[in-house]
Amino acid sequence: MRLRVRKATQDLERVFVAIQRKVEEEKERRQDGVDSPFAEITDEDIDSLFRE
Repeated sequence: MRLRVRKATQDLERVFVAIQRKVEEEKERRQDGVDSPFAEITDEDIDSLFRE
């Protein structure tokens, strides 16, 4: 059981490090003036996607 927990912990650590790296890259892009492709999406756009 301990071995599985240790392996899962290592796997989760890698996932969180990758997420943190992506967040940092996105912050840098925004500071460089490159906007996210999602920056122009409005609440109305999202609502229209989920209307029946």
